[in-house]
Amino acid sequence: YPGLDGFGRLIDLHFVRDAGGSAETVHRYQYHHDAAGNRLWARVTQAEEPGSPPVAHVNDRSWHYRYDPLNRLTKAERGALSDNPDPNQMVILGNGGVERVKIDWVLDSVGNWTADGWPPALNESVVLSTGAAGGGPYEAAATVHHEARYDNRLAWITTGDGAWLPSQTSTTIETDANGNLTDDGTGHYEYDVFNRLVFYSNGDPCTPCSNTLVRYDALGRAVSTFAIGPGGFESAHHYYDGVRRIQDWKKLGSVPYVPVREYIYGPDYVDEHMAQIVPGDPEATPEPTEDEIVYTLQDANYNVVALLDADGTVLRQYSWTPYGQLDDSDGLYPHPPNRVGHQGLFWMSFGVPDGVTPSGELADELLPPSAEEFFRTDLNGAFYSRARLYSPHLGRFLTPDPNESALPFLTAAYMNGQTAMASHGLFNAQALYGDGMNLYAAYGSNPLANRDAMGLAYNAYEDAIDEQIDYLNGHRLYALGAINEGARAASIGLNLALDIAGTILGIDIIRSIGAIFTGGGGFWDALNVVTAISPVARIARIGRAVDNAMDLAATAGRVGGAAARAGGKFLGWLNKGQKNVSVYIGYKGKVATYVGISADVGRRGKQHADRFDKLNTIASGLTRNQARALEQLIMDKNVFTNMRNSLDPMSEFFVDAYNWAEQYAGTYGIRLVWD
Repeated sequence: YPGLDGFGRLIDLHFVRDAGGSAETVHRYQYHHDAAGNRLWARVTQAEEPGSPPVAHVNDRSWHYRYDPLNRLTKAERGALSDNPDPNQMVILGNGGVERVKIDWVLDSVGNWTADGWPPALNESVVLSTGAAGGGPYEAAATVHHEARYDNRLAWITTGDGAWLPSQTSTTIETDANGNLTDDGTGHYEYDVFNRLVFYSNGDPCTPCSNTLVRYDALGRAVSTFAIGPGGFESAHHYYDGVRRIQDWKKLGSVPYVPVREYIYGPDYVDEHMAQIVPGDPEATPEPTEDEIVYTLQDANYNVVALLDADGTVLRQYSWTPYGQLDDSDGLYPHPPNRVGHQGLFWMSFGVPDGVTPSGELADELLPPSAEEFFRTDLNGAFYSRARLYSPHLGRFLTPDPNESALPFLTAAYMNGQTAMASHGLFNAQALYGDGMNLYAAYGSNPLANRDAMGLAYNAYEDAIDEQIDYLNGHRLYALGAINEGARAASIGLNLALDIAGTILGIDIIRSIGAIFTGGGGFWDALNVVTAISPVARIARIGRAVDNAMDLAATAGRVGGAAARAGGKFLGWLNKGQKNVSVYIGYKGKVATYVGISADVGRRGKQHADRFDKLNTIASGLTRNQARALEQLIMDKNVFTNMRNSLDPMSEFFVDAYNWAEQYAGTYGIRLVWD
């Protein structure tokens, strides 16, 4: 295929339409990479702007990139790309006839925008420079410096004009005890117990200001946003298929909720947008209006670069900087407002009701008014990256990485001493820090090579299946069986370690999941998963969920082997060892003081006649490991004289065994708490 190089990397993304029997270029993106896979340049062709005269966009928005030895992006230069027989020698022309823009990053060891360039000590870690179309040197137009604390939280941000003796302004950044950004000098942010943004305000509540409220469902998906501002009130409901948003409903003032947008996706990537449908109104007067379809073009990074009508005419086009700010945008013809942008993520406005002010078009909020205002500290919005929010203005996330931190579990479990042990072992330092020690950094400081649809880890879908689910911790995991299989990311609901699944759902459900994964699962396995996860779901919804769960079996070999192997490993351990072992309670007087296991309880009673007056068997016919699991559970729920754990809390099977014991005790009516 001519669009790919020998390593399968995209080198020519050419969108064409039929023009009287010949192919007419709509947009085109040509790329070249170095040996490490870093993109060295992008030659960009976009649609001509109508006008008198019309403005062509052929190679005037191309990019050239540079990296440090750690493959982190350090320079992005936009302009007209040279023609050179050697693709490794391409440069942005100084006299290419178009204005040039250059962004330089100086990064510290963990990717913060905190290191000073030259001259030093000027608080200029990132510099945006402009160059005239006719040539000449670049001149700095704007700078920004992030001062980070020891744990990489922002302490303050300094912006400047880039002059030799710069005029600079420093803004203090505040964070809460969990490291979430709470104040940027203009806006105030509040979070729930799961560190999800739930409220934003850009002013004193007693003065005219804009407020945004966000509400989430049990899976952690943002399902409602409410915006109140001087221009009015707006609320929106968002509906999902798995992790993909598929529909928006809005309410403006007193007007009832109406569907305003549907989103159609492609099969390649979780955020591969194909089209947006604007519902018509069959009851409109003087005549009904039909649905309007707006098609979406995305570049190699899945940035939305154009909106097209049904004829393939470009309605609007975008040029993006690497970290997700708009470099340019052309509104060629009228079109519905678009909210999908950087890497296919949805833009979430802070406090500005869509349709009130501004128009609701993403470009109105992401396109800087001038080069001098390119770096801003007041965040007028962020991209919704599922587990957390990403700021293109800051080039980082607003909250630290929640990946395998088990924070939702620990927060809930430690409110109840009897269930605290169930959370043990859920923290995974390797997974949390697997993509860097900076929990706020985005894309490994290389947004051209990496993506992060979930806000958990860049290149998330190249990792093992059980490493990318953790943002769902603490919720009933509907996604386990009821998520669509579009894109590799659709397996997101099955990407959990078995100890987490066992803790939430029970080992019988894990068996069903394993059966589905290996392709041996049938209808009842699928129903077992879905009904356990959605016990109050309507029958129709369960039917659809079962359908989707069954579909997973078809792709199990491609995406699910790891979880099946893990489940089989635990079950093998559980059934291993001596058979016909019993669990007993030891009494001194009339008080239960001890829990133990033995293959011969009568003999054990004679051996310890000085310690116990009697031993009562509460479970029998178990393997030794099954008995140990039940013994550990009872031990943790009582103040007994046992001196050591039956199971090592650091064991890889501890949480699964603990959960199995709870389910076993419930099934057979075994008393767990003894007075």
